[in-house]
Amino acid sequence: MWKLKFEQSHRKLKIGLLLLIALSIVLSAGIFLASLVMLKQVSAMQSLIPVLTAKQNILNELSGLRGELDQYKKNKDAKSLDNAVASIRTIKEAALRGENFESDENIKNKFVLITFIVNSFIKETEGLTNEQIYQKSEEACLKINAHVAGIVKFADLENITEQIRNNANNSLIISFLVFLFIGGGLFIGSVTYSYISSRQMEKLDEVMCLTMIDDLTKLYNSRYFEERLLESVNRVERFTKPLALIFIRLELPANMEREAKDMVLKEVAIRLSKNTRVYDVNAKFEGATFASIIHEVGEKETKIVLKRIKDAIEQKEIVGKVEAHKGLIGKYLNFGPHLTKNYATYVRVVIAAELYKTGKVGVSELMQKGAILLDEAETAKNQVKFAVIRGKKANGNKNG
Repeated sequence: MWKLKFEQSHRKLKIGLLLLIALSIVLSAGIFLASLVMLKQVSAMQSLIPVLTAKQNILNELSGLRGELDQYKKNKDAKSLDNAVASIRTIKEAALRGENFESDENIKNKFVLITFIVNSFIKETEGLTNEQIYQKSEEACLKINAHVAGIVKFADLENITEQIRNNANNSLIISFLVFLFIGGGLFIGSVTYSYISSRQMEKLDEVMCLTMIDDLTKLYNSRYFEERLLESVNRVERFTKPLALIFIRLELPANMEREAKDMVLKEVAIRLSKNTRVYDVNAKFEGATFASIIHEVGEKETKIVLKRIKDAIEQKEIVGKVEAHKGLIGKYLNFGPHLTKNYATYVRVVIAAELYKTGKVGVSELMQKGAILLDEAETAKNQVKFAVIRGKKANGNKNG
C-alpha cells in the first residue's frame, strides 16, 4: 500500500517538475522574443542618430546663415555674404550624409531635396551681384528650413519614447516574476533583459538630446522652446500665474571671427543659466539671440530679472581662448595647424520682455510680439523694452 502511495507521489512530483520545466521553457522563449523585439528597437533608435545628427548640423548652419544674412542686410558687409554662402555649402555636406539613411524613403528624400536646393543655388549664383546672391540665399534658406523641419519631428519621438518606456516597465515586471517563480535557472535571462532595457534607454536619451539641445551652447533649441512655451501658456490659463517671456540679442562686431563668436555665445549661455532659476527655460535662437521663460513672476520681479541678466552679460568682460588656423590658406580651407590665442571683449545687449498675465493668447502671437519689442529695444533707453500682455477672455472681449 505504501509502495503504491510512494509511486503516486513520485508520479505527481515528476508531473510537477515537467510542468515547471515546460513553464520555464515557455517563459524563456517569451523573454527571448521580447529581447529580440527590444534589440530591434535599439537598432532602430541607433539608426536614427546619424539622421538627427545631420538634421542638427543643418539647423546649426541655418542659424548661422540667418545671422549672416541679417548682418548683410543691415551693413551690406561682403564678408557676411561670403560666410552665408559658405554655410549653404556646409549644409550640402550634412544633407549628403543624411541621404545614406535607407530605413525611411521619406526622410531620405528630404535630404535629397536639400542637396538639390543647394546645387541649384550654387549654379544660379554664378556671376551674380552681391544683392542678387543675397536674394537667392534668402530663398534657399526658406526652402531648406521647410524641408528640414519635417525630418523626425520631436512629437513623433515623444510617442516612440512613451511606447519604449512602457515596454521597459513591463520588462522589469516580467523579469521579477520570472526570477521569483522560476528561480536561478532564468536569472541570466532576467539580467540580459534588464541590460538590453538600459542600453535602449541610453540610446533613447541620446536621440532625445539631439532633438532638444543647441549643439554649441547646450541650451534648448528654438523648436523645443516653443513647445515648452505652449505648456507654460496653458498653465497660465488654468492657474492664472503669470510668466515673463524674455528675448536677448547680442550686438556683436561684424568682423568678429567665427571662433570668437562661438566662444562669446557659449559664455553668454552660461551667464544666462546662472541668472535664472532651475525650472525656468533658456534657449538659443538663430544668430546671436537668446530667449527665456520665467515662471510665476510679476511686473516688479520681471524688471529685476531683466536688469540682472543685462548686467551679468554687459558689465563683466568675456575672456577665453580661441583656436585659429595659421596662415591665410588654413583659415579659409580649414586645413593645417591651429594657433590658440587669448580673446577678450565686452558685449552690448538689446533685451525685451513680455509679461503674460491672463486670458487666452497663442504662442505665435507671443513670439511675434517679442520680436517687435526686441526691434523697438534697439532705439529705446538703455536698449530695454517691457510690455504687459493680456489675452482674450472667454467672452471674446480683450482685457487691456
